[in-house]
Amino acid sequence: MDVKAMGDYKEGGITLQKVLHVPSLKANLMSISSALENGVDKVVFEQNGVRIMKEGKTIATGSRDGLLFRLDIAPAAQQMDQASTDKPAQAKTPPKASYEIWHRRLGHLNYQAIKKLHAEGELVATGKIPDGPCGS
Repeated sequence: MDVKAMGDYKEGGITLQKVLHVPSLKANLMSISSALENGVDKVVFEQNGVRIMKEGKTIATGSRDGLLFRLDIAPAAQQMDQASTDKPAQAKTPPKASYEIWHRRLGHLNYQAIKKLHAEGELVATGKIPDGPCGS
């Protein structure tokens, strides 16, 4: 398995830690045991869905899709996912965002690594690489 990048992914109030970018995988996977070890209290699987809970509150939900459960994710992340699932018979269009957004999405990955992923066609990074260090 060829891991291209690793970092934390933040969407809304949820942070997925140690996310691996593995272009050869055909699906995005989430480790339930890692989630439970990192602050999730409970994962409830039901006939048609899943609820992920922390401190008694549902922080994420998912829907059943055949033998898998897919997280119901925010619109920006859905667009990235749709780019890889809309037209399976055609060439995949890599997701597109600015260097700054990729930097944040990939857990503050350095800009040269993002530039390399762009050159390899794994993603489309737009605009200029920001000057200076990141503010985080």
